[in-house]
Parts: sequence; structure tokens; C-alpha cells
Amino acid sequence: MLKHLITVSLLLIASTSQAGWVSMYVYCAKPDGSDWNWLKQPNGEYATVFGYMDRQSKPPHQYFHYHRIKKYEYDLLKSQCKAGYVPQPAKTNGDGWYVFQVENLNGNKSFAEGYRTLYRDPCSITDHYRDPRCD
Repeated sequence: MLKHLITVSLLLIASTSQAGWVSMYVYCAKPDGSDWNWLKQPNGEYATVFGYMDRQSKPPHQYFHYHRIKKYEYDLLKSQCKAGYVPQPAKTNGDGWYVFQVENLNGNKSFAEGYRTLYRDPCSITDHYRDPRCD
């Protein structure tokens, strides 16, 4: 029984976590977000990339989502976008704008150019309002 309870608890924690390894769709967009198109493979299917999704804090009280991939993967995706456009990750068409975090061979990471949606972080607010998800 205890083993079952621990397994269920771990699954619940994993399912509510913001970070994790996921597959995302890819689109090519102008860096200011004014135009974009889904990136498609030669067979017509939407391009996807597997990587680590997380969020980055942006003071004060904001954050944005990113999807970490290797530099060679980013370079390959960028080479498939037309001039003036950069690859960006997406879960679905209606999601906000995410950016790639690119990991170099030496382990250094940097954020790629691209438009990003800034979200309000309810857990960093210090006033009287408190989001129950932050407890």
C-alpha cells in the first residue's frame, strides 16, 4: 500500500511540474513575432524536436518558457527557415511564444533570438493576494 501511495504521489508531482523532457512542434518566425509559418518536413509532416522544457524568471514577477536543444539541432532548424526568420518551439497553435535555449558543445547555454510571451508569476507576488498553487 505504501509503495502504491509513493508511486501515485511521484506521478502527481511529475505531472504538475513545469519542467521536463518533451517533444515540441517548430515554426519559423520573424524575431518580433509579426509573421510565422509552421516548419514542415519534406514529407509534409510538421517538424518536431525533442528537448528539455522549462521556464526562466524575468524580474519583476514574470517568466517565459524555453525549450533547450543542442546547437547542431538549432542550426539545422534555422537552416530550414527562410532569411530573416528564426525557429521557435510550440506545443500547439494557441500557446504563447516560447524560445529555444541553445546548448553548445562546451555546455554553455544561451537563449536564441525570437519573440517570447511573458507570463505573470503569481508565486513571486508579495502583496496580500496569494495563489494556492504556490503553497
